[in-house]
Amino acid sequence: SSKQKVNKNIKIKSRKLGILIGIINFFAFYTLLIALSTGPGSLVFPLVGLNLALIVFFSIVLFKEKLNKYGILGFILALISIWLLK
Repeated sequence: SSKQKVNKNIKIKSRKLGILIGIINFFAFYTLLIALSTGPGSLVFPLVGLNLALIVFFSIVLFKEKLNKYGILGFILALISIWLLK
């Protein structure tokens, strides 16, 4: 019985989190469309690509995450690809 209550609470929290993520994703896509309608894609997409670099940077700085050699290589390749798109 208590296991069913816990499962029910988890399902409710998962649904709420899913709705929140959906709303955030909607506004992110909406702002991307606005940016594309007002600026060139050659400028907008590299800026959007910086999202990955910012996530890695903040995970290292704020959460003290350690990158292994593949993570470092991936981060460097992502930065190079953003630079090449520019």
